[in-house]
Amino acid sequence: MTTQLQDAGPVVACPRCGHKFALTDVLVGPIEAKVAQRLEAEYEKRAADSRKASADYTREYATFDDETIAAVDKFRKDRNLDYQGDAPGLVDARLIDALRSAYFEKRKSSKR
Repeated sequence: MTTQLQDAGPVVACPRCGHKFALTDVLVGPIEAKVAQRLEAEYEKRAADSRKASADYTREYATFDDETIAAVDKFRKDRNLDYQGDAPGLVDARLIDALRSAYFEKRKSSKR
């Protein structure tokens, strides 16, 4: 086995086949593979935790009950804000603007 120095570090030649490879690849390769495997496992665990947390949040806080969805849909329909393809109970900028206008209109009329 012969070694020589190149830019990539010492190069080792296999005495049987003559294949040359950098010594650093031999030393670092298995370590890099283990680190990559560990990082991938950690990534998968964090991704799964994130998906679970997102699902838990949606289940607990980001959904409306049937009564609320019906009230939103009725408000949208009464003000011609219901468009084909809108999800039931959709709260978007148009609905918020209409709610704000209705609120201020009701406040004005109650002060008179």
